Amino acid sequence: MMNIASGLIGKFHTEDQKAAVKLADDMYDKYKEYDFEGIGNYFDTRYDELFRLPQYVCAVAEGGNPVPAMNHAYTFSFAGESVIWEADEVNRTWVNKGKASDNSIIMRAKDKNGTMCEAKFWGEGTEKTYSYTWTEGGESHTATGVLPAILHFTLKQGSTVIMSADLQQDLQKNNHATFNLAASVANLRWTTDINIRSTNASLGFAFYYGSESLLSALINLPSYKLIDKQDSQSYEDWIEQYEERYEELIRQIGGADAVIDINGKAQIKAVVSNAGQAYNSIMSMQNQGVDPESQQGAQQYCNIINNAQSNGVYIGNAKQAEVRVIAMSETDSYYGESYYWPEPVLYFSADGTTYAFEQYFEQNRQPFTDLKNSAENLVNAYIHLSSWLSQEVGEVHF
Repeated sequence: MMNIASGLIGKFHTEDQKAAVKLADDMYDKYKEYDFEGIGNYFDTRYDELFRLPQYVCAVAEGGNPVPAMNHAYTFSFAGESVIWEADEVNRTWVNKGKASDNSIIMRAKDKNGTMCEAKFWGEGTEKTYSYTWTEGGESHTATGVLPAILHFTLKQGSTVIMSADLQQDLQKNNHATFNLAASVANLRWTTDINIRSTNASLGFAFYYGSESLLSALINLPSYKLIDKQDSQSYEDWIEQYEERYEELIRQIGGADAVIDINGKAQIKAVVSNAGQAYNSIMSMQNQGVDPESQQGAQQYCNIINNAQSNGVYIGNAKQAEVRVIAMSETDSYYGESYYWPEPVLYFSADGTTYAFEQYFEQNRQPFTDLKNSAENLVNAYIHLSSWLSQEVGEVHF
């Protein structure tokens, strides 16, 4: 595993991201003193009440009685916000150039070499309207977002795409919510997939260097009984139902599994067969009056946990190690009584050895130290790419 981790760190080359970091540095240095008041006033005028809402809530919480504004409807849509902002290098300010033809939000400015750079935010696909209504100070507020199925963002330097992001989202009340994100900076790319359904949920993640997958994960969360939210219910009342039915609902939690892949060379796998059943067994043990600090109680607890899950670290198809829970003990030197508790340990099936985590890291101190130093050097190399980060952060030490 140490060799795999070291090889993973060695995949990174700061030269590949140097141009992107330099652009960020140059743009910040050039435009940090520009007047953004025009942009601020533009959105303040359109969302004045929404921006003032936190101040209003704080004033009420402190016992004040501010007079709220009359209009409490806030609506965002790309069609309504479509605008182009360009940097005016003579007056050192940002100028509103009117609506974008494709209902996008655009900011344009030149880098230090005079190349035009453009940040663009736009949508694609079928639009859906999402609304949320809440009450503050006895008055109703409604925020509405008209969002397309896919949101796009790009940052270009001339015709070169330096950064991009695509977010696909779909929400259906009391049924499902999905979010699929793909983003990149230079040759670094990552994806995230979140799927929440009425019966279960999953989370997927992948990180790429160029076209090579360095790290990926897929987690299927336990099935869980969801309570539908009625339109007439406040979110507070809806959440309270979960608190009131906690015991009932937690006993119904099902199984879960997770797989983490490291550069296609190593995998970490874990499966929970039935979390609700394990919880029921633990509650039954406690109801029977079993002392969890006794040898019998600690061992019984360990058996429940070990039987409810399986896991392993694999190199290729060969299982190298797994985490088990065993009963550990300590004897009070004054009273002579022994106390037991469950503790996770590393078990190596090849030779049957078992290590506490602290013991394992201590015995492999030098390889872990070398790995830590390599990771530290890599992070600091990226920090030194940026003059701003070098000044603000300096160096990090793990």
